[in-house]
Amino acid sequence: MKRILTILLGIIILGLIIGIYMYQNPTELVTSGEPDIKYNTINELVDKGNSEIDSVFNANHVGKKIQFHAMVESTTSNESGSTIFVNSGSENTIITAAFDASLSNEVLDLKPSTEIDLLCVCNGIAKPEDPDDLLSETTISFNRCSIINKN
Repeated sequence: MKRILTILLGIIILGLIIGIYMYQNPTELVTSGEPDIKYNTINELVDKGNSEIDSVFNANHVGKKIQFHAMVESTTSNESGSTIFVNSGSENTIITAAFDASLSNEVLDLKPSTEIDLLCVCNGIAKPEDPDDLLSETTISFNRCSIINKN
């Protein structure tokens, strides 16, 4: 009986140590390094998203670092961060790229029609339930983005 209690106590202490370490470990706010998937233009990504079932697209892209070239449509900012709306080349597709608050000044300096290269983590694609609905939109969202190059 003593041995079981000792093992349980050891597991609880180990769990607490791991929990405290994970809580104290800082979150990566900006994506860096080599991309997992690279697209020359955002249109390639949109075409892939439109041609695949959303669950297949999400399985292959969510959580992966994706690099792509795009054109800025508009920018927004608030205290938690900034967002770029990217020109998708399709009127029924919305693409958003979210940035950490530390990059707000750099994001807000971007003017519409500026061409940029982004490295972001993909959050996934959300397609409308009825593809024949004219008012429905496909949304592809990214977070923890970083601007690689501005043209």
